[in-house]
Amino acid sequence: MTSLLLGVWCVGVAIKALAAWRLVRKGLFHRLPIFWAYIVIGVARSLVLLNFYWTPRRYAEIAADSLPMMLLTEAFAITSVFWAVTENFPRWRKPGTISLSALAIIGTAAALLVRSAAIPKDWGYSWVQPWDIALLLQRNVMVGMAVVLLGVRFLLALVRMVPVHPVARRAADVLLIDVLLGMVNSIAVMWIGRSNPIGLFWPVMSGLVNGFLWAVLLPAAADGREFAHARPRYQEAIDWRGCFADLLGRLRVPFLERS
Repeated sequence: MTSLLLGVWCVGVAIKALAAWRLVRKGLFHRLPIFWAYIVIGVARSLVLLNFYWTPRRYAEIAADSLPMMLLTEAFAITSVFWAVTENFPRWRKPGTISLSALAIIGTAAALLVRSAAIPKDWGYSWVQPWDIALLLQRNVMVGMAVVLLGVRFLLALVRMVPVHPVARRAADVLLIDVLLGMVNSIAVMWIGRSNPIGLFWPVMSGLVNGFLWAVLLPAAADGREFAHARPRYQEAIDWRGCFADLLGRLRVPFLERS
């Protein structure tokens, strides 16, 4: 079982490295540089952890110490994707920044609400338990990020008239999946255990799934329609009433079809 997990882990790391290469090959580095850096840092971290897999104490120390850096990089990646989403609508930047800040506050509040929920009895936030702190930090931060990304996806569904490049939309989707899988991973390791191969199954498989999304689905969106040359057409103010009417119309039709 351990050999299988290590094999899948290595395949996932290789696919993530392939994803970083494909993003450069497709010419997407200039559009998503921080997202690319997030992938590369994740690959480097995984390679280091692989070397210390057979020394659990050292492995836990490196994983715990490097996790805040990964979470911070992912937060910057989410912000960069948000700006990529709004690149063709400059007037959206100001209300978009307000919306992003509000979503960040809501996400932080949600993370604080769940910080003490569903924690095993022998776990805590003591500094003598760095592994516990790291997993709890991951779970709580992922909750906040999930709230932000779900809000961004709602805004994309609402403001459909804004021309969003397919790559930016796809990047928002894969980041949301990444965050949700990260939340599940921390819970699985927390309750099943790091030394139990079943507890490591979810993180390893999640890495494989994320690698596939980054290496295949995200670069495939580069073949979508390019909006970079259409910016002057979208300088008008946002018609929020029209946006909500359009969203309600799109929700009403499927509802009537089901009934």
